[in-house]
Amino acid sequence: MSYIWAILIFLIFIFIHELGHLIAAKKSGMKVDEFSVGMGPKIYQIKKGETFYSLRIIPFGGYCAIAGEDEDSEDDRAFNNAPLKSQFITILAGAFSNFAFGLIICIGLMSFSSTTPEIYDVVKNSPAEEMDLQKGDYILEINGEAVKTVEDVQVAIQNSKGEPITFLLENTNGETREISGTATKSKDGNYSIGVQFQSGYELQSFSLIRGIKEGTKLFFSLLFSLFSVLKMLFTGQVGVGGLSGPVGVVRIISDAAKSGIVNVLFLLAYININLGVMNLLPFPALDGGRAFFILIEMITGKKVPIKIEGIIHTIGIILLLGLIVFVTFNDIQNLIFR
Repeated sequence: MSYIWAILIFLIFIFIHELGHLIAAKKSGMKVDEFSVGMGPKIYQIKKGETFYSLRIIPFGGYCAIAGEDEDSEDDRAFNNAPLKSQFITILAGAFSNFAFGLIICIGLMSFSSTTPEIYDVVKNSPAEEMDLQKGDYILEINGEAVKTVEDVQVAIQNSKGEPITFLLENTNGETREISGTATKSKDGNYSIGVQFQSGYELQSFSLIRGIKEGTKLFFSLLFSLFSVLKMLFTGQVGVGGLSGPVGVVRIISDAAKSGIVNVLFLLAYININLGVMNLLPFPALDGGRAFFILIEMITGKKVPIKIEGIIHTIGIILLLGLIVFVTFNDIQNLIFR
């Protein structure tokens, strides 16, 4: 059952992405031939106006087929005859729809829940290591005041201003202990003890103000963490063997589904943001690559010949398909031998 939920969630973020293209195209007056979630033979199709809306059998993919997007068309409402600004917005609308949906989930998630103050890791040579904080420790109190969220812990540490702090902790065996130490001040003026927290969530009473504040912080935290991963990938610090394809993503979502809806929502937000970032990369065949060619035309006033652009995108598609095959093979190996 968890795998069924995983596939449904996979379809959701594909639907959100393609919906962004559809809305932008329709708003610009472009002719949309088909809007499809999934690939391959169709399971269901309905026509509304001039557009076919389809659900297809293979859940890993989807498309919004706009007239004149991949070839020149004489139709006045074709993509290639639309103003460059409209083309640019329509191409990028998919990625920004994923960002918007990810932000909405983050705000909703943090309106009803908050991160739990369970220590995931301790930084070497940090105050936390000197105090003997351990992975799995759960912070119950700071200076005699109960803490329920990571945000409570961070506020208490900032308010300490470098003065001694006393922690009441509970370890993985349910035993409690008190320890004391002093936070260090970083170059940006913030205080820290050198711990990373578990990415778990607990349900709290509803607070939209908390949701907007903490959800926005969570959104940008996930966004910047993805940029960090990309940087490590391009600098060789992380190999492509660490990437996941569709099979791996479904497995990850399935595992999250077993641990509750809150973690599934967190993962859905993360994947949407991930999809948005990846599609903005100026790589051939991706939305970012297509937008790059439109941007060149907007700046220079000269369109890159369709033949040349087509060859570049074809090379990009071949490279992407090769990468997908590679990571899918790794995913299947990990699934069999994990």
